[in-house]
Amino acid sequence: MGRLHALGATLTLLLALSTEVPAAASDEIVTPVPAGFTSWEELFAEQGRLNDALAAIRRTADQVGDRGYGSAIADPTAHALTLYWAGEIFPAVRQAIEAQRDIVPINVYAAQYSENELVAEVQRLGKIAAFHVVAPKPDASGITIEWAAGRVDPGAKAHALTTSPIALTFGAESAASSSVPLSRQDDGTPYKGGARTRTCTAGFAVNHTSGTKLLFAGHCGSNGTTVVDGGDDVMGPMAGDNDTRDVAYISVLSAGEMWDGGPQSTLFKPVQDATNSVIGNNTCTSGSRSGVRCGVIVKAVNTSISGKTPLVMGEQIDHTNAAGQGDSGGPVFELGTVAGKVRAKGIISTGATNAPATCTGETVDRSCFWRIYWADVNRTMAYYGGMGIRVS
Repeated sequence: MGRLHALGATLTLLLALSTEVPAAASDEIVTPVPAGFTSWEELFAEQGRLNDALAAIRRTADQVGDRGYGSAIADPTAHALTLYWAGEIFPAVRQAIEAQRDIVPINVYAAQYSENELVAEVQRLGKIAAFHVVAPKPDASGITIEWAAGRVDPGAKAHALTTSPIALTFGAESAASSSVPLSRQDDGTPYKGGARTRTCTAGFAVNHTSGTKLLFAGHCGSNGTTVVDGGDDVMGPMAGDNDTRDVAYISVLSAGEMWDGGPQSTLFKPVQDATNSVIGNNTCTSGSRSGVRCGVIVKAVNTSISGKTPLVMGEQIDHTNAAGQGDSGGPVFELGTVAGKVRAKGIISTGATNAPATCTGETVDRSCFWRIYWADVNRTMAYYGGMGIRVS
């Protein structure tokens, strides 16, 4: 019995140290002083008063538990402090604002979101590889997102728009036609089923009580293993490892989609739902090294292979490749009842060494098989509990 994994490699993480450059003294500043000021000292003095006023107001808000602060603009050229506040301002905070108005002009406007809400969502969205810059709008009315160079990804955009409680604005997508799209070989958050990892293939995306995950094969690592994608980016830690069932999951932001086509594909399909593997079913596999392979017929269920159980046995109808090394953890699926969608059926586990086949996709230094075994996706989710397939 041959496990469908490739040889591992060492991940080197390089950290760059930045060097701070001392600020220039005012007599070294050659940039002209903005209109309305006679010197940089005058400008910075006014700016300091604005900043100090804001700090005093925020201290009061913290003391009384008012979490409505959204944003502020302290522009000395505007000669005023502008505050954006979400919800009703506490009386003590109003008093602090009035006290500071004796020192500087202050304008107060309603904010759509609090700073806490914006910061939490910026941190979540900032983990999506396709997003280069994720920043709150100055008036706390939402979040602006700029694409990473060459990584315009409609799937990532759709995921962000449907999952974010914050209003999102995306930068221009004029570079989309000339961009290098994400691919099965170098996916990014939110990750899709069938994406390449350093040693294996990512399985279907699931919702879990502790956040989104990707199902995975247990023999691809162990609890705490850092899973790396095909582009050497860290995906997240492996958890829930059960070597008897040969299942695990990766804690990572994931999408209800699956990579389709060959190993170099840039195409993916939405997941409709999950369905059991039943004897006689026709299925397909989507390994990151072999690509999509169909005509795999379910021959037995509840099997035990070298102590691994309960697994499903499938055989490719004409004894060509069903899956091979490096495909472990990848999706087993069938076409959905909704056009263009797929139904999740399993997580590729292992291949029978007495059923060798010529590899498809990547053909060098790997073995492939016409008889394979997989963990049923519904039984796996039930085993973990609090888990459901992510759909799109």
